[in-house]
Amino acid sequence: MPHPQCLVNRLRSIVPLLLLIAVILPVRLGAQDTEEQRPLYDLRLKNNEYYRGYVLKRQADSLHFRTLGGVAFTLHVSRIRELRPTDDTVRHDGSGGRADSLSGTPGAETRETTRSDGPSVYERGLFERPASSLFAMPTAYTLPAGEVHLGLYELFFGAASVGIAGYADLSLGTLMLPGVFFDPFFLGAKFSPLHGSGGAVAFGGGMVSADDNTFYVYYGVATVNLGKSWLSIGYSSWQDDGSFGSDSFNMLNLGADLPVSRHVRLMTELWIPALDDGDGGVLFGIGGRVETDIGYIDMGFFFPSDQRGRYFVFLPWLGGTFVL
Repeated sequence: MPHPQCLVNRLRSIVPLLLLIAVILPVRLGAQDTEEQRPLYDLRLKNNEYYRGYVLKRQADSLHFRTLGGVAFTLHVSRIRELRPTDDTVRHDGSGGRADSLSGTPGAETRETTRSDGPSVYERGLFERPASSLFAMPTAYTLPAGEVHLGLYELFFGAASVGIAGYADLSLGTLMLPGVFFDPFFLGAKFSPLHGSGGAVAFGGGMVSADDNTFYVYYGVATVNLGKSWLSIGYSSWQDDGSFGSDSFNMLNLGADLPVSRHVRLMTELWIPALDDGDGGVLFGIGGRVETDIGYIDMGFFFPSDQRGRYFVFLPWLGGTFVL
């Protein structure tokens, strides 16, 4: 049984996070509710890109626009082909209609483009989509219902994830080496009971098993839409069943997701030991993700704060994911 003082220290480390989530997330969701009173518009550009969202402000030569996914941008009027009120029945939480999101999740928004040689086609609007995970840190958004991700990370670790009803993810991973059959393996689940274009809250857990030894992780995470980026704040508890010979520990996680174009987003992660695990160093990750309609590639580096010896220590991160 954990020592009482250890439990007190863990509670002290969790309370600031809970207070921050309790203050920021209702403010963002409240702002979202206010904005949803605006009329919805279909915006089509001269390069055939299509967006659905709200007109924030009009000026003599520019238009300020926010998509259903919460991404705000400014356009010169010379780039606009058409701007008109929507003629579809679309619920402001994003569920229903033609260019919307499943269960209020901005990640399933679609873009309609018109081609001169054929009828209209629909493509997922990657620019409006918050990431369901960063490098190693999960965000509070789940995969769209029925979407499957098949990934290979650090060359040898394969994983598969599937979105369920827009409210949950299930994940399974293992080493992809000859003679290895799900040993070790990872099994996890994430649930997001509250999500919208302004932010989301999720909780989840998983287990790592190797040679009949088991390690468990439990976490909670909140993601807030900051307009042009998403900020994620999480807390995770890692529990050893004693078979690995190491103590359990707790981590505070911070992550940022900044789309810089339709196909590129910058990402950062920060892993901070909790107060009662203060002997460990901080791990900082930074890099980017290149996205296409069929998948994405992650490239980045992790830097431990505890640098000792003659050489600078860092860990390259490389991952590739197919979207089905």
